[in-house]
Amino acid sequence: MDRPRTSGQVAELVGGELWGPGDVTIDGLDTLALAQASHLTFIGEQTYAGLWATSAAGTALVTRGLTIEGHDASSRAIIWVKDADRAMALTLAAFAPAIPMPAEGVHPSAVVESGASVGSGCRIGAQCFIGAGAVIGAGVVLHHGAHVAAGARIGAGSVMWQHAVVRERCIVGARCSVGANAVVGSDGFGFRPDDHGSIVRTPHIGIAQLADEAEIGAGTCIDRAKFGVTFIGPGTKIDNLCQIGHNCRIGKGCVISGMTGLAGSVVVGDWCQFGAGTGIADHRTIGNRVRLAARSGVMHDIPDGETWGGLPAQPMMDALRQIAAIRTLAPLAGRLKRLVADPPKGG
Repeated sequence: MDRPRTSGQVAELVGGELWGPGDVTIDGLDTLALAQASHLTFIGEQTYAGLWATSAAGTALVTRGLTIEGHDASSRAIIWVKDADRAMALTLAAFAPAIPMPAEGVHPSAVVESGASVGSGCRIGAQCFIGAGAVIGAGVVLHHGAHVAAGARIGAGSVMWQHAVVRERCIVGARCSVGANAVVGSDGFGFRPDDHGSIVRTPHIGIAQLADEAEIGAGTCIDRAKFGVTFIGPGTKIDNLCQIGHNCRIGKGCVISGMTGLAGSVVVGDWCQFGAGTGIADHRTIGNRVRLAARSGVMHDIPDGETWGGLPAQPMMDALRQIAAIRTLAPLAGRLKRLVADPPKGG
């Protein structure tokens, strides 16, 4: 994709309607507050529309239907689009610098053990490891230090970033992304006391599997199953520093934000959205299209289509009513404290 350099070229790229000159130079992108005259910015909500008048930005992507004041169409450009966030994502892709890739083939310092299979067009970087019997599909990229253990399988077109690990016998589907220092198939967290007061590890002999086009971020761990499969559904995106416990099953098209943790055997439906820092207790079932607010602590099953939040998590309107009640009670508690300390005389 050629990088656009003017307001007119950006409008053509995103299929937007140009309001203003088409020759405004664009050499970067930034927020309304920080953008300079040669920068592109975006306005997706009416809350921020009033900032356009004082912004130095020369061009803005704006969601249709917003009211924009203070626009000088003789010197600055607005590009009207259906959704400014999506249009900005498309533009960012055009401006994104190329990511350095290992050269095609196997780097001399990489280790490919006997019986491993490496498909055509692969890029195996420096100090990578591919274990015995592992299968690497066509066009796979392993960045520096990536580790594919014995018997593991990586689907065509997938990318493993620096020092990512896919453990023994685990499966990564086609066109997946495994972030730097992430681990697919780490040991499940299973410990039990024995009769002598010691803590004994429970063996986990299953696997972890990412379906096609799943992505996990840097430092995220997907634990292998105690038996069977820990499964991440097709197209699901999991952010950095998340923990998915043994035997979890996550459906397709889910988006899970950073620092989220799922205990063992959690079942998540399709198209769910979890805010950052969410925690879900073991053996819970989360329905389809469920949304969880950031820092939710889920201790109960959640039906399809609901939005929950809080700790412990509950339907969002109930959580908000409780917050409002607590704010109302705070000044009353102060009055009660004063009355107890200094009760009224007589009567």
